[in-house]
Amino acid sequence: IKQFLGESLLLSYLALGLALILVHSVLPVFNTFSGKELSLTSGALDYLTLLVLIVTPVTGILAGSYPAFHLSAFRPAIVLKSGSGRLKGRSPFRKILVVFQFSISIGLIAATLTVSKQLQFIRDKDLGLDRQDVVLFMNNPDLNSRFTAFKNALEAESGIIHVTAAAQRPMAVGQSVTIGWDGREDDQNFVVRYTMADYDFFETFNMEIVEGRSFSGIITSDAKEACVINEALKEIIGEDSVLRKQIYFNHPEFSEPDRYVSVIGVVKDFHSESLYNNIRPFIFRMHRPFNQYVFIKVDPMNTQDTLKRIESTFNRFTPEYPFAYEFLDQSYESLYQTEKQLGQLFKVFGAFAVFISCLGLFGLASHTAEQRTKEIGIRKVFGANISSIILLLSKQFTKWVLLANVFALPVAFIMMNRWLGKFAYRVHLGWSIFLLAGFTALFVALATIGYQAVRSAMANPVDSLRFE
Repeated sequence: IKQFLGESLLLSYLALGLALILVHSVLPVFNTFSGKELSLTSGALDYLTLLVLIVTPVTGILAGSYPAFHLSAFRPAIVLKSGSGRLKGRSPFRKILVVFQFSISIGLIAATLTVSKQLQFIRDKDLGLDRQDVVLFMNNPDLNSRFTAFKNALEAESGIIHVTAAAQRPMAVGQSVTIGWDGREDDQNFVVRYTMADYDFFETFNMEIVEGRSFSGIITSDAKEACVINEALKEIIGEDSVLRKQIYFNHPEFSEPDRYVSVIGVVKDFHSESLYNNIRPFIFRMHRPFNQYVFIKVDPMNTQDTLKRIESTFNRFTPEYPFAYEFLDQSYESLYQTEKQLGQLFKVFGAFAVFISCLGLFGLASHTAEQRTKEIGIRKVFGANISSIILLLSKQFTKWVLLANVFALPVAFIMMNRWLGKFAYRVHLGWSIFLLAGFTALFVALATIGYQAVRSAMANPVDSLRFE
């Protein structure tokens, strides 16, 4: 008992040393990836030190207890008697371990595939606006006061298609306002999303005007008296045509007479927030003091030269402000940074789980093959071919991996369906993902035990039977 437990504890502490080296090496990469500042020497991790000091010996004792107390109980006479050292009624413990390990691996593979599919769906989703090749940067008081001249100067440059401004990014609008309109049965004002937009806003993002028109610089009244609504709000108003419909825009920034606007157009529904939320009723109106962002649609053929011309024009109009830009599609991607990190973590942990499962399976396959060496030799003497021997050694492990699928796939389906439930717009969670996860685990398992199975099947039966 002392020997078995001592060896197990020694291996556990050696593993601890290697783990600390590994963590020390990987932690900087993890901090960069997650945006954290974790450190092994941080005082906040004192509890982790205590936990490691407890978990390491407990792991060693648990891992060594089975052979220590089970094997030491064998009667020497029986163990030394030829062929009697094997266990009758094989212990299910190692089978349970294999099933448990592969259940975790299959679950993580399914989670990785699901997150990857949802992220691809997010990237490909039609938002109702074109986010490609749009440069954005912060507006400033100097630029805002001369915005028309700045816009005209930019549009005179080659490579620039449209220039506009708005209070917020079009797919990250968090502002709400209450509105009312004639004919509304409920006396209470209705809450909608809104943003302030400038001329050429809808043209810059290729947003489709399905009824009426967008804001026009030719019609001076648009700056104070016009609004554009989306299809969702038109449906709530419930009229065949909402053009010239008077809407009361209840916002404290505007004086009472300026709160009345007329609908000049209806824009096709678009995603003004992340895909966690449904498309909501939306209203646009103009108010330049609120415009915090400038958006520039550029020709993708020569982006770098175009950016230099934009910067030069920006510095000419506002030399006291730094030019710091980003692309709108990158801004959109940042909305789902957490999901991207989750997908990467699933990939890493899934790879580790599969690797650890394969280590255990390889050791168990080697042990089983060694136990059945004489059996394999006898079978080959009586005419068994290599394929039948490989099938003999592989089928029991295949059953365990298939059993792991039975446990893992329903749990993974429930967990990932719950995760996807946070999205208003999501992929269909079909069984193909989970079947792929199961077949991947089965393939990896068969590849792991295949080497040992082929090696045992091709062994010379004379070598295995010479001492009988």
